[in-house]
Amino acid sequence: MIIAPAVSRMLRFFPPVVTGTIILVIGVSLMRIGINWIFGNPVGPTAPMIVDPAHADWLKAATEGATAAGLPEVPAKIAAAPSVPNPAYAPLGNIAVSAAVLVSILIIAKFARGFIANISVLMGIIIGAVIAVATGAMTFAKVGEAAWFGLITPFHFGMPTFDPVMILTMTLVMIVVMIESTGMFLALGDMTGRRVSQPMLSAGLRTDGLGTLIGGIFNTFPYTSFSQNVGLVGVTGIRSRFVCVAGGRDPDCARPCAQDGRTG
Repeated sequence: MIIAPAVSRMLRFFPPVVTGTIILVIGVSLMRIGINWIFGNPVGPTAPMIVDPAHADWLKAATEGATAAGLPEVPAKIAAAPSVPNPAYAPLGNIAVSAAVLVSILIIAKFARGFIANISVLMGIIIGAVIAVATGAMTFAKVGEAAWFGLITPFHFGMPTFDPVMILTMTLVMIVVMIESTGMFLALGDMTGRRVSQPMLSAGLRTDGLGTLIGGIFNTFPYTSFSQNVGLVGVTGIRSRFVCVAGGRDPDCARPCAQDGRTG
């Protein structure tokens, strides 16, 4: 929040070719997250390769045999390497549901009109959820077990510590985040036909900083602007800052948006 005005003065160093490249890189880097959600995470129970059960049994027997025979123990960190395909990776059901969601969004955005076209992404998610529930891939058992209300306590994991190395690391990370947010603010300004001025950019960056501060107090990750939301502006055509207000977010996050109440 303190250095936001200084960063906003660098606005002239962000021509369209720079901001466009930033948005492109962000979008490409986020593609792997969606791919992992469809096929499976690269590590864990859905990894593409798993340890051969025979190799795991051999290593266990060798460890127990060495202990029984009085031989040097097998180092604890030795583990069998994944070597066989994981049948839980890239299940056809997940791919089918993901394809249905994508196709639904594209069809609704292309052929629907008015309000339905504006909520094409939401409609696609709902269609995918219905399919997942019908096929048994999604249940609400955990929702039924959860409490109706929950109290979030500040500093649940302990009071903050002030380590110089950690502070420097997070400062560098937040500078990168500020550059990323600058690119998204400028791209959003181009989409809505409203020029992003230096005070507007400074206000947006300060809002990112304030969100990160509040997030740290309430035990969550740093907050930043999301390029997915910028893409949604282009898909839905909705440009009103009151969308942010309705979502329970600070209206300052939409400062680069178009005039109040204006919709596409």
